Amino acid sequence: MLSSIAKFLTKQFLIGKLWLWIKPKIHGLLILTLIIFLIIYVHGEYLAFIEISQSVNSQEYFLGTSFLLKNGLILLAIIIYLSFVILVKRTHTIEKPKIAQKTEKEKSEKAENLDFLLDEDEFK
Repeated sequence: MLSSIAKFLTKQFLIGKLWLWIKPKIHGLLILTLIIFLIIYVHGEYLAFIEISQSVNSQEYFLGTSFLLKNGLILLAIIIYLSFVILVKRTHTIEKPKIAQKTEKEKSEKAENLDFLLDEDEFK
């Protein structure tokens, strides 16, 4: 019984950690998955077109080149996604200290009290 509870808690912990890792990246990952799916789909349609038109020499349709193009486009999509993620991560780490500096500067500019607005006659 305890081992099943431990397995359940471990599984929930790992799923939670995975979700926390994926959650900020989910939009980019979905777009990347959609692009890769479209590349594979278009390539499959191209191969189906070549299969239908078998009477023509396959050398004219650049069959080998189509596989190189498909894999190259998938690799390019992954590289662009990763470079975008790294660039965004870098800009977030650069912006955080600037925000902290602004808040410290704003704190130092704030007046402790409003006595400086009163005339000296009003102090008495």
